Amino acid sequence: MDFKLTKVTAPPNIAERWRKWVRACTTEKPSAEFSLRKQKSSAAELFVADFLKRSGWQVLEHDVEVHHIQVDLLVRSPDGVLTIVEVKMQNAFGVAHVTPAQGRRLARVAQFLAEFEPVQMRVAFVEKQRVSLLPVDGLTGF
Repeated sequence: MDFKLTKVTAPPNIAERWRKWVRACTTEKPSAEFSLRKQKSSAAELFVADFLKRSGWQVLEHDVEVHHIQVDLLVRSPDGVLTIVEVKMQNAFGVAHVTPAQGRRLARVAQFLAEFEPVQMRVAFVEKQRVSLLPVDGLTGF
């Protein structure tokens, strides 16, 4: 009886190949109003990132463009799934929502990243000092 011995090698790491499509977001000469809004949203994103870290998630990227679409947070869930997180703050009327156009853009990013590894989408609603992390259906965007 013949036995063929083969060297066991790890499969190539394709999970991180999507990183070459990730770029830091940059803007040119923002207005004062835009700059204040960006500071508030960035603070909310960092608040959510801290919340997720304390909950066992791994924050991979913050405020980046993936395939030319802006993404608030790219994180890895405690069970290892790549997750796109859109952060929303309440406005003056206590309302926070994802527009249909934002939902479509996030779905396009998820579809692109899914070529490399499993992806899920979440929306993080920030209400004062509270974070609500909700799953997003890839088909409907909500």
